[in-house]
Amino acid sequence: MRCLSLICLAAALTTRAPAADDARIVAVGRIAADARDTEGETVGGIGSAIEVVPGGVVMLSDRGAGDGLIDYRPRLQFFRLAREGAALTLTPERTVILRDSDGRAFTGLFPDRPAATPPQRGDGRMCIDPEGLAAGADGHFFISEEYMPSVREFDADGNFVRRFDTPEECVPRTKSGVDFATDVGNDVSAGRQPNRGFEGLSLLPDGRLAAALQCGLAQDGGRNAGFTKLYIFDAATGKATAAYRVPFAATDELNASSPEGKEIKPKHLVICALTALPDGRLLALERENFGADGAQKHDPARYKAVAVLDLARAENTLGRDDAAAAAPVGRTLLFNLAALDTAAAGLPREEIPTKWEGLAIAGIEGDRLRVLLSSDNDFLTPWLFLRDEATGTIRERDFPRAKRPQDTWILEVEATLPPSPTSASRSFNQPNQIP
Repeated sequence: MRCLSLICLAAALTTRAPAADDARIVAVGRIAADARDTEGETVGGIGSAIEVVPGGVVMLSDRGAGDGLIDYRPRLQFFRLAREGAALTLTPERTVILRDSDGRAFTGLFPDRPAATPPQRGDGRMCIDPEGLAAGADGHFFISEEYMPSVREFDADGNFVRRFDTPEECVPRTKSGVDFATDVGNDVSAGRQPNRGFEGLSLLPDGRLAAALQCGLAQDGGRNAGFTKLYIFDAATGKATAAYRVPFAATDELNASSPEGKEIKPKHLVICALTALPDGRLLALERENFGADGAQKHDPARYKAVAVLDLARAENTLGRDDAAAAAPVGRTLLFNLAALDTAAAGLPREEIPTKWEGLAIAGIEGDRLRVLLSSDNDFLTPWLFLRDEATGTIRERDFPRAKRPQDTWILEVEATLPPSPTSASRSFNQPNQIP
């Protein structure tokens, strides 16, 4: 079995983005596209979420290769993480498979029973498309997923504990009723859009959870809504207590903070990750869908941004039909990764991956913040090593979609936090968590 290979690069870079003149990349690491985990399977999709835990980080896979058409057991990957100078080193420790209440592994395959709740296959296996991750103090993990969409709790060994109640307005519906199986956006008249469920997840300082949809609900305009929704869940009851409108970047911000390239339209923008600050504000990872995606040719990345969200003056839209009229979440751009000098870190702008989906706080000192960003490589390697469900053996199969291999990148970026307009002080410390 090939071990995880890691290329560590040194960098100390400054930004060209006018919105964050002091942002800089301070450390870089990457995991090879053809690396394999402790289960012997291809490491892929693990940049979907990243969390700092004692001794290192845990990263979350998504549903697997092939957009739900190739059988895969979603999982958590644990690493020891260390920095030497400007190089990040990840040492694999263990792989944890996510399992349902019967001990059977979840599958990332697309559900084929449209109205079955929760989403599942005809053979009884439960379907999950993990995207967001939050680590609890008790060793449990909260995971948000896109199929239903839902927030679920798992113990330290990956065993299912419970599923939170999904707000009714998020449940996908077609003219036939509830439908978790449709993959055609135009067929969905209400609820989450296909492959646009709960993408970002974070524990708040008061113990509640925040979950963000990747784009607007169908009834709000879907991918063209110009905003998405963020839900607050009570961790004790598992019920949503509030929903807020989160606007995407406006055209003037996109033009001012992004390098030149293909026009970014509202339908291109999504929120992919959340992480909470100690003062209750949130960091959100927002991006377009341009960048290296395994094809021979692609449009270069323009906007892979981290913004600060402030819910203090936002109006709760839960149960309201006029979400577009509600006062939105306050939003301030922190930095745009695509505008940083990534080339000095060995990542030319033309090679910046499409899917940056992991965001975690590495440390805070006063108003100086360090975050970890991770990319989702979508299993883009020409040959995949995956477990065969019928035999339990590892089999090799080709993956023609991967015209060019795509590594998983992990970047540590430092920036200055803007002051909170609703807080008397923004000075707080969270010791750097990377040795």
